[in-house]
Amino acid sequence: MTQIIRDRKIKFALIGCGRISARHFEAVYGDEAGNIPPNADAEFVDVCDIDEKALETACKKHNIRGHRDYREMLAKTEADVIAICTPNGLHYEMGMAAVEARKHVLMEKPFCADLMDADNLIAAARDNRLHTFAVLQVRYNNTIQLLKKLLHDRKLGKLYSAAVCVRWLRPQKYFVGWRGTKALDCGTVLNQGIHYIDILQWLLGPVKRVMAQSATIAHTIELEDQISALIEFKSGVQATFEFSVNTFPKNKECSLYISGEKGSVEISGDAMNKIEYFEVDGIERPDISVRDGNTYAGGLYKGSCPNHPFIYNDVIRVLKTGDVNYINGDQARKSLELVLTMYKSASEKKFIEFI
Repeated sequence: MTQIIRDRKIKFALIGCGRISARHFEAVYGDEAGNIPPNADAEFVDVCDIDEKALETACKKHNIRGHRDYREMLAKTEADVIAICTPNGLHYEMGMAAVEARKHVLMEKPFCADLMDADNLIAAARDNRLHTFAVLQVRYNNTIQLLKKLLHDRKLGKLYSAAVCVRWLRPQKYFVGWRGTKALDCGTVLNQGIHYIDILQWLLGPVKRVMAQSATIAHTIELEDQISALIEFKSGVQATFEFSVNTFPKNKECSLYISGEKGSVEISGDAMNKIEYFEVDGIERPDISVRDGNTYAGGLYKGSCPNHPFIYNDVIRVLKTGDVNYINGDQARKSLELVLTMYKSASEKKFIEFI
């Protein structure tokens, strides 16, 4: 059993001071607008990045120790948890190094870029009585929480079908540096669409088989910029998944529609963050607040909702109480497997069966 930490703050260290790191710092220190309060039970003690300017900015802003080499940081830090916010192709290597240093791992999506790597990392952490926390924060959208409860309570009756549609824009200048490369990005759906694949499998359960087609149409990159898939679940539900970063002139929608014998619900907005349609037998349309998606790179693009504080609250609760109810590596593996199976289907041009 993991040692419980009751008498002090949970200490975090972070690797990778890119765009997403701001969400992690906000989860601990709060945001400048005052919408996210500081977390009294957490602190960052170390940060690492190979980019000297990005590292210096983070260190000065948050008054924490900086390192250029993550292995050197792992050898010195007193952190309980290592937040890994680096390019996708580095997640496994850095996650394993954190486990070897006897640290819990908080992994940005995707958990890994390879299924065997994910299995090895999960097993290594378990063998060392360490936790693997996965950042799949879209689950905490008010809209998704509502839909999860409706399905849990069987308010839609027998489910018939589902559809996810992600029509976003990522301009060519988004794909600079590691983005768009096979070695470090590893997949556009893997990097950006995995949140919504995660929502599908979290709500609808085990997958039976998948057929997918992908293409690179509007960008000069090594990866897909759009994909379409048919996903058949073991429950019999058939779902479609449409994902594109070619939408002119900006993000149009990120929607989920589920149809059942007693109701139909569509969640839309730019990040599955508002109720578009709600007709459920015996239930009035709920009035819930809308959280806007995060804006990045000075308005270059928008992403998912600002839910990282929920993830950090989970980490803190688990380490202070021993609770096991959180988004762990095993759960993240399911979404990873589905995305990788979609890629395999697109490559082999056939249905791929799940075991």
